Amino acid sequence: GRSGDGEWDGDHDENEDGDGEEMMFGLPRKRVFEPLSILLSSQLILFVGVGALLPALPLYAQSIGLNGSANGIVLFAPALAMLFLNLPAGRLVDSWGRKQMMMAGMLVIALSDLATSQCRTVLALVPARLSLGAGRSAAEGGD
Repeated sequence: GRSGDGEWDGDHDENEDGDGEEMMFGLPRKRVFEPLSILLSSQLILFVGVGALLPALPLYAQSIGLNGSANGIVLFAPALAMLFLNLPAGRLVDSWGRKQMMMAGMLVIALSDLATSQCRTVLALVPARLSLGAGRSAAEGGD
């Protein structure tokens, strides 16, 4: 909180309304800060997982014999799925709920990454990568 002279003496403070609600970084801890921390942590895990695959995917594609054009299709597939599914996913969030959509999307992403690791042809990789885009639409529609 702030000491009597206005100096910052830690990251906990009380609400100015005097209701005693614990604050952290100016946010009500229980109502805002903790759920926001969980949301941001889950998004960090999501983007590290998706981002970690991107530099390795061209090498993986080359190792199973894909040419440059097929590699481009494989990299483009999630973006194509997201292009067509972001709006429907947003509508579904309104009826199904944010938390459920985020969890379902993250599950689809995990399964898609697992499927991607098992694919040996472009015909198998494209659907796996399209499902990754579908999962990302669901997960990101929930946040």
